[in-house]
Amino acid sequence: MSDANVPKGTDDVLVRLTGVSKRFGEKVVLDGLDLAIPRGANVVIMGLSGTGKSVTLKCMCGMLNPDAGTVSVDGVQVNGASRKDLRRVRSKMGFVFQGAALINWLSARENVALPLREQGLKAREVDEIVDQRLDEVGLSDIGDKFPGELSGGMRKRVGFARAVATGPDLVLYDEPTTGLDPMTTRTIDELIVAGRDRYGATGVVVSHDVKSALRVADRIALLYEGRVAAFLTPDEFVASDHPVIRSFLDLDPADDGSGRRAP
Repeated sequence: MSDANVPKGTDDVLVRLTGVSKRFGEKVVLDGLDLAIPRGANVVIMGLSGTGKSVTLKCMCGMLNPDAGTVSVDGVQVNGASRKDLRRVRSKMGFVFQGAALINWLSARENVALPLREQGLKAREVDEIVDQRLDEVGLSDIGDKFPGELSGGMRKRVGFARAVATGPDLVLYDEPTTGLDPMTTRTIDELIVAGRDRYGATGVVVSHDVKSALRVADRIALLYEGRVAAFLTPDEFVASDHPVIRSFLDLDPADDGSGRRAP
């Protein structure tokens, strides 16, 4: 994929994967994947099960090293980076995991405070930021509760508050709406948009939820056979005749993809 697929008027690429390949045993998951994530955009990565969506995300943050190709974040090559450089790159990232990945023996406040304490902020600063982030996700009254006392949607919101606590440049979301009811899904979608608009973070979202993707994405990257088969705006995605996209959308010819009937 060339930078021609980056939205027009954008020449600042925050994350770049070039020729990335990854196999597990005999199974080839990524096969020369190219992807450029523009700074300040929300990019949703979609694809059929087993097409390497989460593997791509893990390569971006250095949790996995590709077998071939390069991964760079803000100009720093992640694969093969020294521990010092990798820590520096990760310090500018936030993570929202599929199961929220909160630490069960820490309260919601303590979970949100973790990345702030790792940066060495003073206790008073940590408390102020934690209060602000929990208030912004509508959970100012649950700070002393533990993850086991929270609903799935609440845990996801605490996870988001933790992810944006340090004002990261990049937030990675792994299936953030899985297992949530439609109303809670919409709330999480609004937070993903806020990650971009309120906090100024670039977002990379792995999702199988088409409606959610269309709400939050500036661009949708479709993975197919180990590569990016399409890199489209939501409107272009809905209008595409790519067979895999059509299987995702499963649209009635009179449906425009928004839930409204076309005239």
